Amino acid sequence: MENQFSKVTKSSEYTDSCIADYTEYYQLHILSYSQIFSNYYKKSEFELDYVKDNSLNILDSIQKKTSFPIDASLYEKDGVLLITDSDELINYTDLFDFNIEQGCYDYADHGMDFFEFIGEQAADTFIKNALTTVGAASLISVVEPFIPELLEEQGNTIEYYNKMRDEDKISPKYLVEIYKIEKNYIPKVTHEFKCASIESATSLPEIKNLVLSDERTTMLVKEIATNEIIEGSLEEAIEGIKHTKWVRKQQEIAIAVRQQRMEAKNNNTKLISDDTVLSNNDEYEEGDDEYIPKF
Repeated sequence: MENQFSKVTKSSEYTDSCIADYTEYYQLHILSYSQIFSNYYKKSEFELDYVKDNSLNILDSIQKKTSFPIDASLYEKDGVLLITDSDELINYTDLFDFNIEQGCYDYADHGMDFFEFIGEQAADTFIKNALTTVGAASLISVVEPFIPELLEEQGNTIEYYNKMRDEDKISPKYLVEIYKIEKNYIPKVTHEFKCASIESATSLPEIKNLVLSDERTTMLVKEIATNEIIEGSLEEAIEGIKHTKWVRKQQEIAIAVRQQRMEAKNNNTKLISDDTVLSNNDEYEEGDDEYIPKF
């Protein structure tokens, strides 16, 4: 291994063991709900005081660069340091992504909370596996005081959802239709749920996760008695997909134009890679040519 290196570990990669030996390294990890950004410093080349000072500077920089109030905190044991988005380990109501390029936390834009994100996995298992995977198992004892509250909140959340599910079975009033917008913008129903309330229809994880699974999935909520649409619009969903494709296309055109100008100026055809220029893989669909943004 190198004297100093960095890596990103996604939550899908967390396990109950570590595949590498990091005992010869001081460590600094930055935790967000979905991944850990890690820096490793070889002990023979770096002083612990340097790593600690650097970590404090990074923490201060994150606080200043993050555009909203955040209680980012630093935890440490035996030369292993951890920065998180909360003074209670992790914010489980509002989720934040760590923006490595900007050095700050950003709001996650998918509308989940922490417990919806981790699903059926116990909160303590998730946190312990996260730290273990990146070689920071020594921090488990440091963060353990925060685990009981996480487990209590997770239990309350599960109980809350189960209560809604019971009410859905007893007195359904709304039909939730999940649609996949297929090629040429043809909507197709893929799932249906009967719910007792709008809250149930829009917040139960089994419904929410389907809707958030990809940009071409949406839902309608209908009143069972009248078949009236209460929530959602297929027209707006299709408009949103077309707009997203249009934006990507404009970015592709802008990159191509910029490349042509740079080539003309520098007589160099490799300033921007072909992979960058051809990164838009959207297929043509009926109606794309007619789409005009509404702004």
